[in-house]
Amino acid sequence: MKIVADKAISLQKERILKALFKFRGSTAEQLLTALNPTQYPYGFFEKGTTTKRPAKLFKIYTALSELCIDGLVVKDPIPPKNKKYLYSLSRLGLEIAHMLYDIEPGYIGTGYNNDYGDFSYEVYQPPRGRLLHHMLLVDFFLQMERLKNEYENLNSEYRDNRYISEKYQWSPGELIKDDEKSYFFRPDAEIKIQDKVYWVEIDRGTEFFEELKNKFEGYERYLNYLSSMDRHIPEGILFVTEKREQVHGFKRRWKTVTEAFFSKMKGWAARVNLSAISVDKVDEFVLREAEEKYRFADFAKKVGYYLSPLNEKLRLIDANSGISWERVVFSITPGNESDHLFIYERFEGFETRAIARVNEFISRFSEIKRNVREFSRIKAITPVFYYHDAAAATVIPRTFDNPEQIDQFLKSAYYLKTKGEPTWRNAIGEVINTNNPLVTR
Repeated sequence: MKIVADKAISLQKERILKALFKFRGSTAEQLLTALNPTQYPYGFFEKGTTTKRPAKLFKIYTALSELCIDGLVVKDPIPPKNKKYLYSLSRLGLEIAHMLYDIEPGYIGTGYNNDYGDFSYEVYQPPRGRLLHHMLLVDFFLQMERLKNEYENLNSEYRDNRYISEKYQWSPGELIKDDEKSYFFRPDAEIKIQDKVYWVEIDRGTEFFEELKNKFEGYERYLNYLSSMDRHIPEGILFVTEKREQVHGFKRRWKTVTEAFFSKMKGWAARVNLSAISVDKVDEFVLREAEEKYRFADFAKKVGYYLSPLNEKLRLIDANSGISWERVVFSITPGNESDHLFIYERFEGFETRAIARVNEFISRFSEIKRNVREFSRIKAITPVFYYHDAAAATVIPRTFDNPEQIDQFLKSAYYLKTKGEPTWRNAIGEVINTNNPLVTR
């Protein structure tokens, strides 16, 4: 038992206050998961999975009730039924949390690795007009916490938008300083996996096409600003959806999001990857990104089996060839009069970068061909999209300069599943049964 600001704080209440500070408010069920991630992981109390509430949950409700009476916690009814509550710290509760975490006045912190900052109560409060949105964000954070507990060597962290929001000056003309305007960048969260950074958007499907376009316009402007200041460019943007979205046709929503993304982010699309995952599948995304080097090596080994009889291997061209991203992985199957080029891109589930890169490569191939000696005899190009487990969700944006041309290339594409024994499929999902799909006639 601790005495903080004349308040007696038990160990359980201390853990609750710290969790409410960390997540900026949560439900009692989310608190149970936060305090007992192994015993009660995300989704432990979904409708139809259990009929009995855990005894620990009742203890949390009791502690929350006492903290409300003590004036350390407040609760807000959650719409639309208003039968459940979201609990968050009061002004006094926030001051006590600062003491429990030993946060110095005025200290900002990074938000990573429990390096928390001293923010005002107005900044700390959960967005009371968007409680359902906030609850989904907390579910996402809880999934990230679970992964850290399950995978000891997993280097992943997250932080909320208090630590990444930035007001900045930007001029559309870049060099015309008199035309500078003030803008504010504020995604919902940010995650870091190994050395790669991703901005996070919580998507409940409430924003329509024009709103999404405005959102991506803000991203494009901020990326231009970061580039002009020679600052780090994140790996991608991750949309996190409710679990029910995957059941009830997220593909249609993904088409809308993708169209909005390419309408404003075309100049960045080959570098910044837009991905989407439902909140119950967060582990798939995090492990995919954390294991990218291992999975690429596994892909290269398996493709090497098919290239070896051709006396060929995977090769690379870099940005000096005229592409806007780091590298292109390719192989060439030689012919008597011309050669066949295969370009390889990861395309796993809901993501955009593979399509953006193929589009740019095909559109600029005449220019690239002049810079790459090996391409002088190329007459045919086939994209090979490889994936570990989740097949690609292909959308061809209408905003592409030549969507019909890209569509024709994608109809000839190969899809290679690398998990276990490699499986080759064509664009309509049929298994390719030839001994070597990279042998052309």
